[in-house]
Amino acid sequence: MRLHAFWLGLVWVLASALGACHGGDAPGTPPAARSATSGVSPAPAAVGLTAAVPVSAGTLAVDLQFGIAQAPRAGVPFPIRVVVSSAIAQPPLLVRFYGEEGLEVLGDAERRTAKLDPGSPATLELSLRGLKTGIHLVSVVVAQDPTVGAASRSFQFPVLVTNP
Repeated sequence: MRLHAFWLGLVWVLASALGACHGGDAPGTPPAARSATSGVSPAPAAVGLTAAVPVSAGTLAVDLQFGIAQAPRAGVPFPIRVVVSSAIAQPPLLVRFYGEEGLEVLGDAERRTAKLDPGSPATLELSLRGLKTGIHLVSVVVAQDPTVGAASRSFQFPVLVTNP
């Protein structure tokens, strides 16, 4: 049953991602659906972004949204904006990005946020490059600094890469 819910969620995210690639949300997506599972309302920095799919319940109470400003083309770097938010205060967090087969993370794949306060999300910018056309997944792990604790939460979101 959980696997079925995952695939249903992934299909919804793919449809939303296509809308995000073209600068808007999927038609009919209510504002409440744009917030991720912990009940955090979309913060001003997250307006127009799409919620990433949590792939684990995790032990860290954070949400992740992403936005793609331009249509990704094979072989051409493109920017991604990622917003990490929380309903409760969080210490600085480590955010690790992994491009699955056919997708490359350019530059530093591990980022550190400042301390998160409710309503004050962290915005991260990174560049990706599609190595071939198709739908590719970006995996993101948000974790506490190991000196603070071991809580983490994993997310994924799709990227549709087309011909140049």
